[in-house]
Amino acid sequence: MQQRNLFSEIEVLPLTGGEPVQVIHDIRNYLAGQAHGITRDSAILEEVIKVYFCIKHGSEIKSSLDDVEIAKEVRSRFKSIRERFSSFYSADEEILLDPSSIRYVVVSLNRIEKGSKRKIDLVSHLYEAFIGEDIKGKDGQFFTPKVAVDFLVDIVSPSPKWEIADTACGSCSFLCASALYLAATSGEDVLKKLKLTGIDKDNRLVRLAKIHLALLTGNNSVDVRSEDSLKDFQEDKYDLIVTNPPFGSKIVAAVGETQKRYQLAHKWVQDKTTGTYVKTNQLTDKTPPQVLFMERNVRALKAGGILATVVPESLISSKNYKHVVQYLIDNCYIDAVFGMPESLFKISGKGGTHTKTALLVLRKKTDPSLKQEHPIFMAEAKWCGHDSRGNSIPKNDLPEMLVNYKKFALGETYKETPLGFLLNIDEIDDLTLAPRYYDLDFKLYFEEVKRKNRLVTIHDLVNSGALSIATGDEVGKLSYGGGEIPYVRTSDISNWEVKEDVKQRVSQEVYDSLSSKQAVQYGDILLVKDGTYLIGTLGFVTDEDTKIVYQSHIYKLRVHENDWGLNPFSLLALLSSDFVQRQIKSKVLSQDIIDSLGRRIYDLAIPMPKDVEILREMADQTKLIVDMKQKTKSRLRKLKVDAYFS
Repeated sequence: MQQRNLFSEIEVLPLTGGEPVQVIHDIRNYLAGQAHGITRDSAILEEVIKVYFCIKHGSEIKSSLDDVEIAKEVRSRFKSIRERFSSFYSADEEILLDPSSIRYVVVSLNRIEKGSKRKIDLVSHLYEAFIGEDIKGKDGQFFTPKVAVDFLVDIVSPSPKWEIADTACGSCSFLCASALYLAATSGEDVLKKLKLTGIDKDNRLVRLAKIHLALLTGNNSVDVRSEDSLKDFQEDKYDLIVTNPPFGSKIVAAVGETQKRYQLAHKWVQDKTTGTYVKTNQLTDKTPPQVLFMERNVRALKAGGILATVVPESLISSKNYKHVVQYLIDNCYIDAVFGMPESLFKISGKGGTHTKTALLVLRKKTDPSLKQEHPIFMAEAKWCGHDSRGNSIPKNDLPEMLVNYKKFALGETYKETPLGFLLNIDEIDDLTLAPRYYDLDFKLYFEEVKRKNRLVTIHDLVNSGALSIATGDEVGKLSYGGGEIPYVRTSDISNWEVKEDVKQRVSQEVYDSLSSKQAVQYGDILLVKDGTYLIGTLGFVTDEDTKIVYQSHIYKLRVHENDWGLNPFSLLALLSSDFVQRQIKSKVLSQDIIDSLGRRIYDLAIPMPKDVEILREMADQTKLIVDMKQKTKSRLRKLKVDAYFS
């Protein structure tokens, strides 16, 4: 049977633009200025939710009533709510807003409710509008943007018969989205019968999550509880876990006996014969929460159960977590991986995180010895949610990705694009699951370039002795400004040059301590390997740039005598080619904090022209440009000196 595309049917309010969201922002701005004794967004949000709870419990509160009449009705309802939901609110808790503020909220929320054609999750929209550093979760928790929540729920198409859980539920957005999906597909009568479980260790969030879920489902006995999900849990219990666990490399997620329970809390080593990773009996010093939650969630699924989860991209691409991907391949069928834009979790200019994420859909195997036969659906979104400043954007790749996935799931044909393509399990390279690593558009381009050139990898060049690669050093901020020696960082490299005015300089002592190791000389090529936007940027070391220290986020490439006909100038041109730069872009993967090319530089294929004369001409043209740039820098330096002493 054809599955419905609820992503386009369930109403999603954007963060900016349009009347509904403007009403929410107006509420926030009004209360920030008028509500007495309440200034923090978190406190204002809780009061708005109290009022919304009162609106939902009873008949419509008429906007024609005056401030005192509306406030009296709301406070009366809140007393009833307090008694009915004693686990939500204490017996002495009150609504802290003054009558005029209560009326403003009631009238505003009524406008939104009446203007919406379908049942909406208004609490999630309130969270997104009010969210900021003040109310983000502690310990690496960030509220998941609703556009991603709805997408992931629609991908798994939950059934009303399933036991569904979120093991790091926060405000319960995933469970509420699941309830909305089921209400739309099976009727609102199913809401009170759903088996929904939410777990979070933040007591304040658990209380709000209970309210959130109860508001939406009308179920007074919703199972949302305050627990440490990693300590105690029941295995083989749930049909679906849909979640966004906390993540962060420095967070200590489990210690002692709890840590010992997890296979992924142990050190894993690579078997040199098979290439697979094997668990040892030695525990790691600390294991990030995203790693432990992955195992915890897989073990909590029934055989055949689905895990739909947000993960930092580093978890499925970094060399530090190869064993995690091995664990997933051993214990699950990997159904889909959706790469998300880096800005997805940037909910404001200051709030949120730049950490690149992916959405992962897995099914637990009945037997780890079973092999995956079906291909993995992969897609990489460039646009959805917000830009890097947290502003809402009109572009959204998720609907097309969803349509493609639904066709794949139903066995229907569709045109493969970066928004939907297939990868066989044996095509996974180096235990990397990040979709952008497998650049679909690049495959055809690769074959075209291969026909016209000899493709030689950096690994081949290094092994033949034609090329050597070295990494720079970190001198520490205390060394900055200690002398006149340029300390070249990633931002100091641009347009084949080391910038004239580098931002930091170090002392002669620092230079002397590193000069034999770094040994920078004319013809060396500096390539940015870590960071965000600058990776792949190239700088050519001229005679005037040899007395420098370069940082560890930069590779130094040096060409040696070789039979390839390669020299520093031709290599500079080849590394700058669109063919190589696109490879670099696809091989740049997220680490825990920054993006990195890492050792994947050795996999880069260099397009050597089959005609040696073309390579020589390329080198000559590049040398002319480099020499011209060097002369320009020299003239600029002289001009500055002359101007200073004139």
